[in-house]
Formats: sequence, C-alpha cells, structure tokens
Amino acid sequence: MRHIFYLNVFIVFGLFFGQNLLAQCGPEALSKVTLGCNLNALSDWDRDRPFNDVFKMNRGFSNNADAPWSGTIPAMDEQGWPTQDFGVIVMVGMDSTMGGSYKIRFEGKALITPIASGFTVQNMAYDTNTNISTANLVYPDAISNGGQMMLGFSNTQYSVDGKGVKHIKIMKPGIPFDGPTFDQKFLDHINRFSTLRLMDWHSTNANADSLWSDRTLVTSPSQAGEVYGAHGIAWEYCIELANLLKKDIWINIPHKATDDYVTRLATLLKNSLDSKIHVYIEYSNEVWNWGFQQSHWNYDQAQIEAIKPGDALNFDNCNDKYTWNYRRIAKRGKEISDLFKTVFGTSEINNHIRVVYAVQLGWFDVGQRGIEFINNYYGAPNQYFYGLAVAPYFNSASVEGTNAASKTDVLDALEADVNNIFGSFNNLLMQYAAITHYYGLAYLSYEGGPDTFGGNNIQSKKLATKDPRMKTICMDYLNRWFSFGAEGLFNWFTAGAANWDTQYGTWSLTEWFENSVKLQAIDETLNGSPPTLSAGFAVPGNIDARLYAGYPSDWNTNPYLHPIDWHGYDEYLILVPKGKAGQYGIKVGMASSGSGQSVGVYLDNHLLQNAIVPNTGNTSTFQQSSEMNADLTEGLHTLRFKWGSTNFVIDSLRFSLKIPCLPTGIRDHFADQGFPIFPNPTSGMFYIDCGLQQQVKLELFNLLGDCIMHVNLHDNVNVLDINVMSKGVYALRLTGVNWSVQRKLIKK
Repeated sequence: MRHIFYLNVFIVFGLFFGQNLLAQCGPEALSKVTLGCNLNALSDWDRDRPFNDVFKMNRGFSNNADAPWSGTIPAMDEQGWPTQDFGVIVMVGMDSTMGGSYKIRFEGKALITPIASGFTVQNMAYDTNTNISTANLVYPDAISNGGQMMLGFSNTQYSVDGKGVKHIKIMKPGIPFDGPTFDQKFLDHINRFSTLRLMDWHSTNANADSLWSDRTLVTSPSQAGEVYGAHGIAWEYCIELANLLKKDIWINIPHKATDDYVTRLATLLKNSLDSKIHVYIEYSNEVWNWGFQQSHWNYDQAQIEAIKPGDALNFDNCNDKYTWNYRRIAKRGKEISDLFKTVFGTSEINNHIRVVYAVQLGWFDVGQRGIEFINNYYGAPNQYFYGLAVAPYFNSASVEGTNAASKTDVLDALEADVNNIFGSFNNLLMQYAAITHYYGLAYLSYEGGPDTFGGNNIQSKKLATKDPRMKTICMDYLNRWFSFGAEGLFNWFTAGAANWDTQYGTWSLTEWFENSVKLQAIDETLNGSPPTLSAGFAVPGNIDARLYAGYPSDWNTNPYLHPIDWHGYDEYLILVPKGKAGQYGIKVGMASSGSGQSVGVYLDNHLLQNAIVPNTGNTSTFQQSSEMNADLTEGLHTLRFKWGSTNFVIDSLRFSLKIPCLPTGIRDHFADQGFPIFPNPTSGMFYIDCGLQQQVKLELFNLLGDCIMHVNLHDNVNVLDINVMSKGVYALRLTGVNWSVQRKLIKK
C-alpha cells in the first residue's frame, strides 16, 4: 500500500536541525579586506596636523618669551595656562603649501613676536569689553626661516592684577574660529580605513596616567603627547573623530589606569560614541617589550600580586616570576573586559566591545603562557577576549650593518624578509593561527608594514620607499597575510604623513599626503577581493603528524612525532576548504610498546575523545585509533592532542568527509546510504524509496528547525503530495533502528 501525505507548511530560512546537523556550512565570506591604520603621534613637527586649530599641537610653554625651546616651564594656573610672559613652539617643519594667513585669538592681551619664524603679525586688536585679542599671523607663499611657527608673548596681561593669557586658538588659513575640529585633508586620507588605532595618539608608550583626573581635557592648552609628561590626546577628540567618520576605533588603556579610570572611560564611550561603532580595546602596548616603561612596571606588579595568598597568577604554584609577568598582561586584559561588561552589558562583549590580547610575534611562549592561563583559571578566553593580535613587520635590517646599501639592496632586503615571514618564519604565524582558532578568537594585526628603522642608508631607504617595486612588495605582503589565515583586521603602521629623511625610518604612508606607492598598495588592496584562504592542512586527507604547528626545520629527520613531556600538547591547523564542510571522521595512527595510555583529542577547545593508545608492541607498527566524529565548518580549526605520559608515537591524522554540508546549511548523507528522494526539486509529487526497511520514521522540519510533521513509513516506496506547500527548502529526517539520515527537499 502507498501512503500519501498532504502537507501544509511554511518556509523560514535559517536552519538549526538536530544536534548532528550543521547550522551553516561556514562563516560568512569576507566581502573585502579589513584594513585599519595606526595614527601618527601628535606633535608640533607632526605633518598630519589633524586639527584646524594648530595651537592644539604646541610643544608646551617656556618661561622665556625669546627662547621657546628653553624647556623651562613657566608659572601656570590650574588649567595649565601661563601666569607670566612665555614662549611657545606651535609648529616646525612646515612646507611651502602651508603659507597664508593664520588667525589667532586669545583671552587677555600681549605683544606677539615671531621667534625664528617667517610670519608677520598683522591687524592686532584687543576688545576691552570681552578681554579678547585677535591678529593675523601671515606667512608668504613660500615658508621661510625653516618653516616654523614659534611665538613670544610679552607684556602679557590677563586681568588688571594678573599676567599671562589663556585659551589661545590659531586657525589654519581660511578656517574660522568656529570651524570644524579636524582638517579635511587628514580626514580624506584616513577615511579609507575601517579602524583607527590610537596608540600613538594617546602616547601609550609613555603614558603613566593612573587616575581619571590625570587625563588630557579638551580644554587643555595642548593635545600633543609629550607636553609636561605624556597624557595623550583627550578621549573626547578620539570619540569625535570616530563619530565623524563612522569608523571603528582601537584604544589602548594606560598601563597604570585604575579600575575607576577604566570604568569612567567605558562610561564616556557608552554615552558619547555612536553605538554602531566597534571599540577594540588593548591593555597598554607591547607590555612584553622591555624597551617600554609599561613592561618594567607590569613585571614589578606581577611580583607583588603573585605572592598574595590565593592570587590567580600563581594558582598552580608555578613560582616562576616571568610566567607571572606574562600572565598578568592577560589577567589585566581580562579585568578590563569585565569592567567594560559592567558598563555595556554582557551582550556587547565581542560585539561592539572587542577586547584584544596583543602578543609578541617573535616569541610564541609569551602569548601562550597568557592565553593558557586565562583558559585554565578563568575559562574559555573568548568569554573575555575578541581576538589575539600580533605585529608581523618586515624589515631591511639585513643591510643595516653597512652605510653603502643601494635602493635596490634595501628593496631586496625587504622582499627577502617578506619571504622569510611567510616561508621559514611561518611556523610562528601558524602557531598563533592555531592557538587563535583553537580558542575561537579573531586573528588580528595590531601593527604591521615595512620597517626601515636605523641610522644607515637613510637616502637609499627613502628612494626604496618611493620606488614602484615597494608597491608590489607591500601588496604581496598583505595578500599573503590575509591568505595565511588572518581573516580579521590588519592595522597598517602608520597612516598619514611624516619625514622620511631621518634615522627613525619611513613608517608613514606618505611624506606630504601625496599619492605614494605605499598608499597605492593600500588602495588597491582595499579595492580588491580577499585572497583565498590557504593556511593549515586542507581536508579531507591525511596529515603528517610531524607537521604540527611550530614544527622545526629538521622535522623530516624523525620518522614520526614523539610527544615531548614538558610541552603537554601539540596541535594542528586544519583548513576546511569551500564546499568541504560537514561531518568528518578522524582517525589517528599511533604506536606504543606499552598499554593503558590515552590521549585527549580536542577540537577548538572541546574534547572529542580520550583516545586509547594501542599497544602495538613497538614504535614502528602503527594502528589507527577508533574513529572520532566532528562537525567542521568552512575555514580554520585547530585539533590538539593533550597527553600525560609520552611513551607512544604518532605518524598521521586522517580526515574523511562522511556527511557533506550542502549550501543551504543542510548536511546531506553520503550516497551509499540509499533512500533516494525523487524528483528533487519537485513542484508536486515526490517519492521516498526506503528499500527493504520494515519501518522508517519520517520527520519534516522547516528551516527554523521546528518539526512540522512526523509519520511512520511502512512500504518500500512512499509517495508524498506537496502541491499545497510553499516554495522553499525543507529538511527530512528518516530514522530506523540504530540509524538516522538527513536529506534536503526543495519545493520549486
């Protein structure tokens, strides 16, 4: 007898169907490369000059009106304005395009004198009713006297019984006093990037702010980073810039910042920042780098905290001062995440609020100790951190030993280092990619680009930076970075303009906002398609167990992988190519002359199985473990082996695709299981051939995963009439004794 079922159902897309069915075949494909940038530090010599009020970038006040460079601080009021005559350096290194008439305004009155500067003071006026002075500082078309704006203020009088002046503004030519905060040329330049990292804007490497009251205010006389101690730019200006351009921001929390500081900053961001903007948050900058004060301070703090009874840093009695040091970096990042959670709410962590754990690329152990500590003490790191970030610079250090290197030599050195990073050096990149994907974190770059630092070959480095070949090298570098597995954000170091005639390198994208070859590389990368992901070992197939993440150059001198006692685990970066998602069977080839051993096999921080090591009688006869099943979406995953004892060896990992995931997200069963559905797609009747099965249960699901029909089938061939069904995709599950099959049904 044939059973005919009339089904009246509806379609809603977005399937989650049973515990063994993938909700999707893979993550949403990137539509474009995500490039962010670091902004140059603010200073009087900064060529970015992002503020239309150029006085915001002054170097600070001198007590000598005739020598603004003296460095001796004058008497000042509580807001930081001088209460005496003074000198000030506003800008140096101006170019010929910056001529014109600058408008100055301040409270009080004074005699303004150019100091070693090529401007003249014109139209000086003082309004007795408002106590406001105004004037024009006029440069000729060609800047003279070194392109400087240094001013002496003498005969100052703020009030009848008080000297000094306050609230100085100096506006760029053509910009009124109430004009926009930021320079349009600067805005146009950085608008190409998705994210603005403000590490140098906030003077992070020298910023010792602890209390919220230590910070720079918008009313502070200068926003330049190194004035009277580094406090960085006012947070309000960072927020204003982000809101104006609708760009994500990456902020760096000062290393000494108290919990109250962090909470108040979080509150300011919540109240003032556009809610659609993502905030990447990093604890200080390179806290592992002994060249920065924050590293030494963190080390000292770790030694204080770790010896306190019950402190997390020494939870396992490791009693190692350097482990404490690296753990504290991660611990403080976790605490900052918790503080932001109290302000923004749990749902915003890893959504709009993205706390990043930044680590040292060249020394994997630094980041590993921190992230493993978080996992082992607090739980899965992705509860607190959005991503892990490195800085994959490529450099010309190989020619720094001589001062006779040519432009070609510099370019050759840079190109060779790119090849080194993604060649012999790529094991470090693979290690970080593996640990990142193991913990479900985004793989990011907090900084990166060409590094030409050093006092030798300055002109050759400048010529190399201008050469068209530099564009090719930069584009190749970015393409290889993203194809290697870094699906997340890359922050170029640095955007903007800077002087390339110094020992400090050609870091910036441009010298004067020209269309440089580096800028062309950025734009062509941004306008191109993301490269194909190629990191890791593609499955299905076999993987040589010796090629674990971080494998040494002499890996093939051993016939197999012999686990190392002190390490505790090895892991493998697995690539599921496009169209290869689904349920995989995994087997491990192992050998041992003993018995009673097991290996913990983990996929993406979840235990698959405690695999029993077979006793093969020796370490040359290998036997496959029992099969482990795992659902793998497209993209990168990490398989990790954890062990206690190490009296065994591994030769291979075998991945076989058992149940493919179809493009709809419904995973189909392999063909040899039978049960064909035909015709499919169908516009009316369709048949299910159950073969010789005595009884099969049929369940019909909509794409929300709701079971909308279930019935028992008894015949070999069953006919269903679906003429009344809506067009769309459905899921059928057929269940017999000790088996279950999922199939896709399409109504056209």
